[in-house]
Amino acid sequence: RRQRQMCIRDSRSAASKGVPAGVGSMIEVAVAGKVHLEVVVEMPDGSLVTFVMEPRALGGGRLRGVELSNATERTLPVSRIRSVQPIES
Repeated sequence: RRQRQMCIRDSRSAASKGVPAGVGSMIEVAVAGKVHLEVVVEMPDGSLVTFVMEPRALGGGRLRGVELSNATERTLPVSRIRSVQPIES
C-alpha cells in the first residue's frame, strides 16, 4: 500500500510539471538515482533523435541533463519525448 501511495504521489508530482504519466515517474527516479537514460525525442520536422544522457532535473515541462557522448548539457521539452529507457552504465 505504501509503495502504491508513493507511485500515485510521484505521478501527481510529474503531472504538475507537465510530464506525461509514466514518463515522469521514470525520469524522477533516474534523476534521484543518477541513472542514465536513453531518451527518444520527436523533432519539429517529425524525425526521431535518441539521446543517451544523465538526467539532472525535471521541471517546467523540460528535462535537463548531460548527454554522455560529448558532455553537452541538453534541455528537452517533455512534450516531445516519445520514449524513455534506463540503461546500465
